[in-house]
Amino acid sequence: MRIPEITVSDLTLGEKLLIWRKRKGFTQKEAAPYLSMSWNFYKEVENGKREIRLTEIPFIGELEANEICLILRKRSGWTINECAEDAGISRYWYNMMEKGKVSPNLLVRYWGEDERK
Repeated sequence: MRIPEITVSDLTLGEKLLIWRKRKGFTQKEAAPYLSMSWNFYKEVENGKREIRLTEIPFIGELEANEICLILRKRSGWTINECAEDAGISRYWYNMMEKGKVSPNLLVRYWGEDERK
């Protein structure tokens, strides 16, 4: 099973910021000052509730499989709990795979199934 192909150019600004923040290990509150934003403003941009133009967007390069799965889950509107239950695994393991701490192969199969595209 293959996950849908998503490249950086397919991402919204909010999704790019999410990937950048997760790679840095920042909370939204910690990430905001790096982009000269308040926490509330940053949160709205990352969640797609506010559109802005950044003159300098953090470079994120190519997406890893676990990051594509994160984007697919966010776009689906499903929570980690809902996805974990549907996949038949614990929330803990789903979260570990989505963070890239363990192999995301199960998530790749999960998001590669036709009914989730």
